[in-house]
Amino acid sequence: MKGEHPNKPATARSNPYTRYPRATLWLIRSGELAVDDVLVEIPSFYIGKHPITNEQYEAFRPEHRRSACALGDDDPVVEVSFEDARAYCEWYANLTGKYFRLPTVVEWEFACRGGDTRHDFFDETAKDADRYLWDQVNSSVARPVGLLEANPVGLHDMLGNVWEWTTAIHSTSTDRGPAPILKGGSFRTHRNEMVAAVQRSADPHLRADDIGFRILRLL
Repeated sequence: MKGEHPNKPATARSNPYTRYPRATLWLIRSGELAVDDVLVEIPSFYIGKHPITNEQYEAFRPEHRRSACALGDDDPVVEVSFEDARAYCEWYANLTGKYFRLPTVVEWEFACRGGDTRHDFFDETAKDADRYLWDQVNSSVARPVGLLEANPVGLHDMLGNVWEWTTAIHSTSTDRGPAPILKGGSFRTHRNEMVAAVQRSADPHLRADDIGFRILRLL
């Protein structure tokens, strides 16, 4: 059936997902993104309108301890590892009966650019950047999701606020295995680095107070 993954999990009928705080998903229509000077075709997908929040994550893991940098219900959940983020996706998939995962680097960057594959969606001026992102200039902690303006396709906090886990694997590995890629920068990132291409590799077991994630579902 269209919109369902061939290996989708069974719905947990004893715990209907309507009882839980749910992520708002936004449709990103198909297009192309230049990757290493090669145009890559990207099918349409749904992605979280903003990073997963404390309230949403704690429905999955009630024992999670909130960071001093993100104490509110609507603050993005932080101090979650790559493994934690993937575990949430699996839990949410079982809850909803639909296939969820973390975005790839290419999917994430395509969504961040908001349909403009050549440039970032805002002018790199202090006045304009303050409309869209939290960085080391205007914040010292994570802020509630969705406070600032969305990018052209309706997504909030794609740049700044918290780094976000993606499923891409960097060419360098850690002692514990391949290192996934973090995208988007955080409230500690310098404004000059706030572009859709900003990224860094990290140990998949790392838990930091400026790292979170958002979820993705294929059509």
